[in-house]
Formats: sequence, C-alpha cells, structure tokens
Amino acid sequence: MEKQLIKNRELIEKSKGDIYIDEINFNNISYEKGSKLTQTLKIENLGYETRKLKDVYILQGKHPAFLITSKDEWPIDILPNKKAFVDIAICLKFFGVLRTILTFEFEGFGIGRFITVKCGNNQIE
Repeated sequence: MEKQLIKNRELIEKSKGDIYIDEINFNNISYEKGSKLTQTLKIENLGYETRKLKDVYILQGKHPAFLITSKDEWPIDILPNKKAFVDIAICLKFFGVLRTILTFEFEGFGIGRFITVKCGNNQIE
C-alpha cells in the first residue's frame, strides 16, 4: 500500500476544487527526542464557490504524537477568496521515522500532505 501511495503522491497532494493548502515545513529534517513541532497551515479558497472542510486527520487514524486543531468548529465553511487555518503539532516521543499523510477532507474531494519526520540522527531511513 505504501508504494501505491508514493506512486500517487502528486495526485494526492494536488490542489482541487480551487483550494490551496500550505506545504508542511518540517519534512525530512532530523529532530531530537522530545521535540514538539508546530505549524499553522493556511487553507485558501481561490474559487467562486464556498467549500466545506469536513475534517483533517492523519491516514492511520489516531496517533499519540499528533494533535490537529482549529479555532473554528468543524465543519468549516471556507468562503470564496477567504482562508481558514488549521494547527498541527507533533510531539516526538520515540526515535525513528514517522511517516503519514495528513488528509484534508472536503465535501466531494480530499487533499493530502505527506509528512516524514525523523527523530534521531540524519542517517535514519
């Protein structure tokens, strides 16, 4: 399944429905155990229709290292030419590599962001 996801990465991450989502800025960098990584992702509606963001979650389901929050209540209606913001936090508790896909579920389509975070040294694959 992982090979299939990587093969389809471009399609998974592609903007759809006139929605643009920021890239993850802490990918492929090594961090120390106990580090807490945070980022606010901007979700922008560049189209002419209101888009409903139903949920944001990681592909594997609940994971103790991840926290995903928003100041708005779910679902979030993103009006044309407006933005919404989602905060993600990852707390690195174990050495190794954490790989997942952050999924933004909209009404009628989804957009993903691949996450690869290394805890330990740069030699970890």
